[in-house]
Amino acid sequence: MAQKPLVLEAMMSIRKHHEVLQLISAIRAGGTRCYVASNQQTQRAEFMSAELGYASMFDGEFYSCNLGAAKPSERYFELALKAAGADAGSTLFIDDRPENVAGARRAGLHSFVYDGRSGVAVLESRLRDFGITAA
Repeated sequence: MAQKPLVLEAMMSIRKHHEVLQLISAIRAGGTRCYVASNQQTQRAEFMSAELGYASMFDGEFYSCNLGAAKPSERYFELALKAAGADAGSTLFIDDRPENVAGARRAGLHSFVYDGRSGVAVLESRLRDFGITAA
């Protein structure tokens, strides 16, 4: 069996925060739509969608390689909102990069910075501030 090149192996190493994914599942069960918004190139986006199962874990996936725009540009958020059929003023965006959160705010979205390493309790608390709770 051929070995994966180290570059490809590194490119496909994504740390899944299982507690966060469980929370997302519970939030979706309560009727709140949840999406992936990620700057990715095509191969990694396909890996995330199929191999990591994001296609079934989320209501949709907005990868920069597919949208033709990248975060933090306002254009990225405009295209993602249009694809989701969502209104900026009623949409919450969460990201681990402050510049992406700032871009979302410029586009009219509610947003906050969240680093998965801070734990799911922090995320749950922040979501409650926006009226979002698990089912």
